[in-house]
Amino acid sequence: MVNDEKPKKPKLTKSQSRASRRERSAKKGKIKSSLISIGIILVAGLLILSLFSSGLTNLFDAFANNSSGDKPGIYIESPEGYESLVSPHLTSIDQTHPPYSSTPATSGWHYYQWARWGIHDKEVPEEILVHNLEHAGVVIYYNCPDGCEDLIKQLISVASDKRTGVLFEKVIIAPYSEMDRKIALVAWNYLDKFDVFEEARILKFLQEHVNSSNAPEPRGM
Repeated sequence: MVNDEKPKKPKLTKSQSRASRRERSAKKGKIKSSLISIGIILVAGLLILSLFSSGLTNLFDAFANNSSGDKPGIYIESPEGYESLVSPHLTSIDQTHPPYSSTPATSGWHYYQWARWGIHDKEVPEEILVHNLEHAGVVIYYNCPDGCEDLIKQLISVASDKRTGVLFEKVIIAPYSEMDRKIALVAWNYLDKFDVFEEARILKFLQEHVNSSNAPEPRGM
């Protein structure tokens, strides 16, 4: 005969029952702790995401409201009638053209050739140097009717690699007698003029404007 009766579970002793209850209670505690931890992580994640999204929105708004990109110097509009990369090059340095919109010039009509990068002892026509600005270069002008050898040395030093002593790429240092200040930093559409040498101010201008995409031809030599 086949015995169809199900085997009976063995009865637990009192100590075994207490141990079983403790084990079930411990499992429930672990599950509860895990759920609380997950909830805290989710809430924290949502809070961080909210703050991050708010920060991004503020950042995008800042860029949208600041077309100049908050670069150092004063933004100077291109001269009226000049169209970047459309207006033809001047065929001679003496060729007449409408006036520039600033002194020194920050953009506008220019000669088809550009100046040698580096240090110039004599004044270079703006019609040439504006072409250097178009290539995302920076011109550091100084105006010293009575001479300023120490200032020139400072300008050369701040615009040079400290390890090699070589002037940074796409930088020109030259005299300019037509301006009303002692020092002028010039990039495409940007101008900063002052009278007292400020190393940090000059370095920031160089870092922000050399090879800047604000210039029409930043990859130009």
